[in-house]
Amino acid sequence: MLKDRVALISGAATGIGEAVARLFASQGAKTYILDRDLAGCRRVAESIVSAGGEATAFGGDVRRREDIALWVESAMGGSGRIDVLINNAGVFPRQAFLEMSEAQWDEMHEINLKSMFHTLQMVLPHMVAQRGGKVVNISSVTFHLGMALLSHYVATKGGVIGLTRSLAREMGQHNIHINCITPGAIQTESEAKVLTAEQAQAMMTSQCLQRRILPLDIVTAEFYPVSSASWRPCQPTDAWRLLHHPSAIHVERLAGHSVAQFRTQEKADARDIERQNPPLQALRGHHCLRLFRSQYLGLRLGLDRTRRDAVDVD
Repeated sequence: MLKDRVALISGAATGIGEAVARLFASQGAKTYILDRDLAGCRRVAESIVSAGGEATAFGGDVRRREDIALWVESAMGGSGRIDVLINNAGVFPRQAFLEMSEAQWDEMHEINLKSMFHTLQMVLPHMVAQRGGKVVNISSVTFHLGMALLSHYVATKGGVIGLTRSLAREMGQHNIHINCITPGAIQTESEAKVLTAEQAQAMMTSQCLQRRILPLDIVTAEFYPVSSASWRPCQPTDAWRLLHHPSAIHVERLAGHSVAQFRTQEKADARDIERQNPPLQALRGHHCLRLFRSQYLGLRLGLDRTRRDAVDVD
């Protein structure tokens, strides 16, 4: 799925970044991972290499443009191209707004938002020159919900979404795909340093899944936008119809058929989609990606029915 692709991942010593690096490397990518925790970054890289993957560790602060430059230049020098950039580095210390210092506000913006200014300005010229590339920026669900004691954090994550939307339009002409995901509260080592058990429990009660979300739950969302399967995207309007009108999708197909007949047809439709999307077949044997495969097939099946229903009704 990512054979010989060159991927840069920031904030990869722990948590989501580490999980992404491991998954990408397991799928054949050459990973260049950056973190200010150089020892942790080396540990991850050594583990990836021992498992048969490719990884090079770099120690650096995403606030320092010179550190980013060394990381990017090393990847270009070692591999000659950059196919994927994952802007994952970030911090989230809690602080009451009225007690927040200007330095705390600035530090949050420099790490969570301005760092992407540095990485994107240095990576995108290479992607433009090679006429293609994939970028995934990590925002947060807190932008959509708001959260007390995190006003500085939420402000940066809103900026990430705005930056992603604008650059996607600007870079699309160069065949560069820029996307953003907004994870919820993920159970990581860094989270444990700033979040009490009571706060974690309170956040979990607002989730659909009544358990802590792990980095492994998030990595497939980052994998799809950069994988070879992403060449066939779904249209936003169709996705909206699928999400908001689920009851209309199956009505015609179920009418006059038994459940067994319907499931047989469901499997046949899935096989047809897989034949049209060969990369999906590779997902069958990977335990991390089975859920992604089933979700993708389900979405495509639903969209196909939505289109047929719309034609029949009209």
